[in-house]
Amino acid sequence: MINFAELKPQVNPKYSFVGIEKKRGKLIFHLPKGFTQDDPNINRFNFKCELFFKLYKVLKIVQSIYQ
Repeated sequence: MINFAELKPQVNPKYSFVGIEKKRGKLIFHLPKGFTQDDPNINRFNFKCELFFKLYKVLKIVQSIYQ
């Protein structure tokens, strides 16, 4: 189970990975280019939940396309 309160969103304009990565015992939620680290909503619990489930939905659609 993912603890969204501890999930740290990160935007890296040079890194194209989008998803969740475990680094040094912490969960990092890599956001795609276009997001900004200065967004005041980026660390809100609801914002992180909404982005996670949107990512999940997109991945399920991509999976169904390739099957």
